[in-house]
Amino acid sequence: MNIEKHSGMMTELHSDTLVQTWDSILAIQTDLFGPEEVNLLKSWGFEENGGGVLDIGCGNGAYGHFLAKEFPYVKFYGIEKHPNLIRNAQEKLIKINNYSIFNCDLNTHLLPDDVAGQFNQCLLRLVLQHCPDPFKIIKKVYDSLPKGGRIFVIEEDDDFFKMYPDCKAFNDVVRIWKTVCETEGTERYMGAKVPILLKRAGFNVKKVKVLPQSNFEVGPQLIDYLIESVNLMHLTNKEIVSLERVASIKQGFDRYLEKHEDHWFATYPEIVTMAEKI
Repeated sequence: MNIEKHSGMMTELHSDTLVQTWDSILAIQTDLFGPEEVNLLKSWGFEENGGGVLDIGCGNGAYGHFLAKEFPYVKFYGIEKHPNLIRNAQEKLIKINNYSIFNCDLNTHLLPDDVAGQFNQCLLRLVLQHCPDPFKIIKKVYDSLPKGGRIFVIEEDDDFFKMYPDCKAFNDVVRIWKTVCETEGTERYMGAKVPILLKRAGFNVKKVKVLPQSNFEVGPQLIDYLIESVNLMHLTNKEIVSLERVASIKQGFDRYLEKHEDHWFATYPEIVTMAEKI
């Protein structure tokens, strides 16, 4: 299918309901998957370079605040192109000294003066999959980093969506995700593409880790995340995901849990990549 890629499911954020749903999604992503991501970042020396970190596509700042607390001696500079998400961050999140957010669309603008030159590391978490030209963003990061600067990228990849025993509701979620991605221009296999794009931009890829976070690590709330994700896709693509289908999927998961209780296995697929400017 030939489509003009745009910003995936992040294209329009004018509805209060949609913004609130994104707030919920970002909070769940942080709570469930953030701890294991931080453990990996620490093992890869995330806080050893001593400079600031550019957090591109920081959303409402929930994850950035989480990182800032985990790495209190690192200064984080979040940039986000959607003003409504920034407004929510400013209104709801407690201000901390080592994290700040700036309005910037890196696709079309330069970095703000208060940010440029203030970092030697960059983080992109679940961002590139929504970008119309991910290589353009990566190349801008490369050009803005000093020699020896590092980039850390966390992305999903469809190849690692799994649930056992077989669950119809889970399969429905994956089918909906694939259909919406193809319609909206979201890249389903970005995790696997990132190392190649980084190398093409001039980076030396140092580490790649497949991180399939499971319900045994994050808990049964993994299903809550899947249901909220389907609800989000209903709000952005009602012609694909009806409200009735969202309710049907929720009921399907409820029946599945009644049958299997905690005797099931599912994975949320992430690929984490670290590269260095040479």
